[in-house]
Amino acid sequence: IGVRLVGSEMCIRDRYRKATDMIKKNIKFITTGQFVTFYNTCKGFSSDVRVRDLENQHLDINAKKLSELATIPLGLPYVLIIHGDDEKKADKLLQKYRTVS
Repeated sequence: IGVRLVGSEMCIRDRYRKATDMIKKNIKFITTGQFVTFYNTCKGFSSDVRVRDLENQHLDINAKKLSELATIPLGLPYVLIIHGDDEKKADKLLQKYRTVS
């Protein structure tokens, strides 16, 4: 007898698979204008786009909220985390913010 997943079981399976596929890249903002262009790019994605402090991983910033992005100090390295259906597209469009790691 085959096993079939239904309802919440499918969601749990898909969430686990996607969590392992998320993209993480080191980024840095040099100018305040970059916050606005970064925000304008991120708000068009269906993917979840987050920015985290390298030293304080609990500091979690929603990249689709300009007010949260504006709290990031310029010139310091952060981690960009992209998770969702269009994460490869988001990764490509946000590559100009990456630092060499």
